Amino acid sequence: VSETRPQRSFYVSAIKTLETVLPYADRIYFDNCDKIVEAREMCARSNKELVALLPRFDPLDDFAETEYPVMVNTPGQYHACRKSPRIYASSNMNFFNSYFPLKLYQATLSTELSRREISDLVKHSGIRTEVMVFGRMELMVTRDPGMDNCVLKDEKDISFPVYRDRYGYSRILNSADLNLIGNIGELGRMGVDSVGFDLRKRPPALARAVCEACVSPASESKLEEICGGFTRGLYQRGV
Repeated sequence: VSETRPQRSFYVSAIKTLETVLPYADRIYFDNCDKIVEAREMCARSNKELVALLPRFDPLDDFAETEYPVMVNTPGQYHACRKSPRIYASSNMNFFNSYFPLKLYQATLSTELSRREISDLVKHSGIRTEVMVFGRMELMVTRDPGMDNCVLKDEKDISFPVYRDRYGYSRILNSADLNLIGNIGELGRMGVDSVGFDLRKRPPALARAVCEACVSPASESKLEEICGGFTRGLYQRGV
């Protein structure tokens, strides 16, 4: 393993997907409170860190984790969980620069940053940083009661998956997966500490293909076959 290889963090919401990625993971962000005890035990047996991923919206800050590592999405969640032994911040916190006023263990940078902006931010950051390198990025969240699990199509007939979470929010996801797996080495050389793979609501077969692409670049064609194409997001062109 290269000394510049960033750690690997996997976002998962199902035990089967967790089983698939665990041998490749340094940590798991787990998005299923009903199964978190089982997930925590699995990670402990493999000596991997499990981080409880809080709901995207939590208006009353009901989730006050104080005993285990946690990933927060808002300043309110941060303050509710400030006694947690280790606090991670998701990309929903919109970190665009190196000023981190909160006492965090690690921050996931905005997915709208370019390669140059990431490099510059990491040089001046005083905390650990993570960059998302795979997954369908969230474009919008709505409480529209008429929008359930479905697929939206735009005027170009491009499909955008939608899934409704247990709290009544519908998430509209991008039409194509972000894929920066081929840039992980470059990110490591920049000083990025960790890279994130969002595999929530995705089948174990896709998770396996993502893991194989991490360790063998030749496997990326198989991954593209499953996904049907990728986006590099704003990494190369910026906003």
